[in-house]
Amino acid sequence: MPRRWIVSVVIALALSGCGGQYILTVPDQVANPGGQVVAVARLQRNDFFVLAPPIQDAAIRFFFTDGPDRGAYTDRLGYAGVSLPAPAQPGQYVLNATHLDREGDQAATAVPAYIWDAKAPAAAVDLAALPDHAGTQQEAAKASLAALKARSNIIYLTDEKPLRHAEIHRRLADQGYPDGPVLLWQREFWHVTYASGWIPVVKIETRLVSQLGVLRQTLPKLAAGITRSPAACKTFLAAGMRCLVLGHVDSQDPKVVQDNTWQTVEKAVP
Repeated sequence: MPRRWIVSVVIALALSGCGGQYILTVPDQVANPGGQVVAVARLQRNDFFVLAPPIQDAAIRFFFTDGPDRGAYTDRLGYAGVSLPAPAQPGQYVLNATHLDREGDQAATAVPAYIWDAKAPAAAVDLAALPDHAGTQQEAAKASLAALKARSNIIYLTDEKPLRHAEIHRRLADQGYPDGPVLLWQREFWHVTYASGWIPVVKIETRLVSQLGVLRQTLPKLAAGITRSPAACKTFLAAGMRCLVLGHVDSQDPKVVQDNTWQTVEKAVP
């Protein structure tokens, strides 16, 4: 993807998301061509310095540029969700979410949407495993992930809140890492039900679930994860994936590939 596209989306992410005192957050999206994107936004209002209470019964509009739009009202926790058609062709798109209240205050945000073929291979990278500083290890990590990107889609997993994902995208681009969605290890559980037998309604629950289970339904060839962390390794294994460890962990599981370095880890990805 052209760097200019990355920069434009990151600027939109960085400068949007807050309109007046509103905070509107939407995670990066991953879907299959011609499928359905289940998009969930959260609306809060920063009225009390560090406090940002959720806004209930606010109308949120979701749409792809030059595509159909859908709307939903926020629940008591500030969440609203819709199911809308994904673009028909693989590629990288922009999903928009907007809100306008009765006083004319508005909020808008734009997040990257990765529309990937289900047959394409994919790998997950624990964002915390990337080298923090410039040097030999960072150059090795960039070279390894660039080689991996040439034959596989890449997903970055993090514990950082979605409000900081624009900053993460910017940092990855500045450091020369390949582009990919930035997703939470865990997110609220949501699913689609149908009102009146045909109207799709997104139900959002407060319990957290692993992102990987849903991702592997969309991307069945998401087969391996790269990490340094024993906890992250267990999460990859629980999702039925191979775990490629940068270093060593105490595990006898045959799906754990130990003692990798950035110079060798790309070759270990199936």
